Amino acid sequence: MISIYKYILINKISNLKNIILFVFVLFSFQLLVAEKRALIVAIGKYPVASGWHTINSENDVPIIKNALIKQGFKMSNIDVLLNQQATKAGVMKAFDNVLSKSNPGDIVVFHFSGHGQQVTDISGDEADGLDEALIAYNASKSCSAIEPDGRYHLLDDEVGIFLNKLRKRVGERGDVLFFIDACHSGTATRSESTDVVRGTDSVFSIPGYKSTNNIKDETCYSRVTEVTRGVAASKGLSPYIVLSACLAGQTNKEYNKCGSLSFALGKVLSSNLNNKTYQYFFDAIRAEMLPLMVNSFGVVHDQTPQIEGLSNRMLFAGMKVNITPHFRVNEVKGRKILVNAGQINGVFKGAELSFYPAGTKDKSKSQPFLTCKVDTSSLTECVMLMNTDINLKKLMTSLVFVSKYRYRTYSHEDITQMRARVLRTLPINPSELAIKMIPLIDGKRTDVSKKMRNGNIFLKYGDKFILQVSNKSKTPLYFQLIDVMANNQINL
Repeated sequence: MISIYKYILINKISNLKNIILFVFVLFSFQLLVAEKRALIVAIGKYPVASGWHTINSENDVPIIKNALIKQGFKMSNIDVLLNQQATKAGVMKAFDNVLSKSNPGDIVVFHFSGHGQQVTDISGDEADGLDEALIAYNASKSCSAIEPDGRYHLLDDEVGIFLNKLRKRVGERGDVLFFIDACHSGTATRSESTDVVRGTDSVFSIPGYKSTNNIKDETCYSRVTEVTRGVAASKGLSPYIVLSACLAGQTNKEYNKCGSLSFALGKVLSSNLNNKTYQYFFDAIRAEMLPLMVNSFGVVHDQTPQIEGLSNRMLFAGMKVNITPHFRVNEVKGRKILVNAGQINGVFKGAELSFYPAGTKDKSKSQPFLTCKVDTSSLTECVMLMNTDINLKKLMTSLVFVSKYRYRTYSHEDITQMRARVLRTLPINPSELAIKMIPLIDGKRTDVSKKMRNGNIFLKYGDKFILQVSNKSKTPLYFQLIDVMANNQINL
């Protein structure tokens, strides 16, 4: 009898331990579940004294907020700073708040809607002498007693540092996304049209500092991505995606009293994005923005959204996916389709390209929805003519493969010329590397303008010059001098 009682008692205690262990494991699991978080900053009504014109940024908030909720973001995890709440101190405090709440594996989105501006660089880390800034509520448009040194501008360096801290916080299993519906290249007012644009061409010039202003970054807020790119390979940091509304030389035009990027984001995020990548997400946004850029007079506004970061990951899932190498649609103009495949890829006139739906993992088990012959091809791009109507979004998000090559026999001269053309057009990142040619006359440095003819530097046989290479990044850079001769001979 006693033995039976002991067995029952021991069995109950054992079961109780199992229950306690199960509860503890369940509790620990709940602590480790990744969260989706967001910080939305929108400033449309700046103080009159600041010099900034009113825009419709506050209308972006419900668009982005509702779209994120549809993607599984909890309302309690979405913080919003609106107008006067978004002073620089308020934004920096919100950054700290997001950092403190985030955990490994979290997906964090930072969205900014407002003005942008370039500011005199006082740290010396910009090749063009200009920092790029997001305009906080208390930032002025020009230097004044209230803001003599740009202290209330939210500099790209500062945003980049925050993003890197956040990437470290959420770790390799998390994702950090930064959406910028602003631009530093807008017009100062609504000008002659009814279009509302965000940003300004005027620079916030700080007395005592001089910007060269002769080297333009290709994308808006490229310094943000430079700061993050510089540590992109560091172990323990999450991948990042930076999505901006336009290129640096373009204006960011509003659409229907809201940001064009925010409008497109809202539409795409409200759709079914299960098992979709960030690349698909970006291509879908491009497709949504394209029709928005045509006004009532049929005039196309040139605005190209940009993406940077690791785009071959599942959207809001913290997971990398393997994507079959493919080409993409650059642009659609009426019946013309422009694809980023050209002669350097072996694509010539007469070749055939096939278009597969987004998400195609194995094209041998799928059918293309369109096949076209190449009409013309340049070094890096080809043009095809559609013979049927295809949905724009379907085209812009498609995966393009070469289904039939049109072979061409190359002579040594052809290959040499092609290599030379590629080398002559290789881009140099102006935020990382500055190159300057300094002519020498009688052994002394002279102004390069004395050697200029028709916009080109002209050197005759025997002329000497100094090639000054400056590293503007915070990491070591290595370079190789390649001399492409007039006859396309290449010397290293």
